[in-house]
Amino acid sequence: MVFKNCNKKELRNNLNYFRRLPLAAFGHIQPRWACGIHVDKLLVGELDPRNGSYIFYHVDITEFIAKADFLDANPEKFLSGDDRSDFRILTTLLQWEQGGYIDPPDIGPSRRNRNKITFADGQHRAIAAYYLNSSHLPVAIHKTLIQETRSYLTLFDRICH
Repeated sequence: MVFKNCNKKELRNNLNYFRRLPLAAFGHIQPRWACGIHVDKLLVGELDPRNGSYIFYHVDITEFIAKADFLDANPEKFLSGDDRSDFRILTTLLQWEQGGYIDPPDIGPSRRNRNKITFADGQHRAIAAYYLNSSHLPVAIHKTLIQETRSYLTLFDRICH
């Protein structure tokens, strides 16, 4: 997968190429998360649990997808046809394919839909991991939102740093 230095036409051609591939073509890619022993690879320093504001947990990805309030992404399809959304999913896959680590989604309770979880960041990453058949997903939750989030979503295994 190559997206670097693409103009809009090349980008659209690349997106269309990947949209035609079967999901199995991406099956060799393993999600790599910037948490646990890889916490030093976080891009958003604010999420670093060593700073005391955020805590990382594992969640069951199927339960998570069912309870998440996706704002501008469509979890019903791997690649939805929306250029912006598909580009985000494909760049996540590209980074993982090249051995890179990506920040876990930053989540909390939805203010828009009761009993749902929403994203401060990371909805496309969650979809990518889901369609790669991950069984769990690491998530970052601000410590002030943990109790309320726990009332909507089962939180497993606090991820230590």
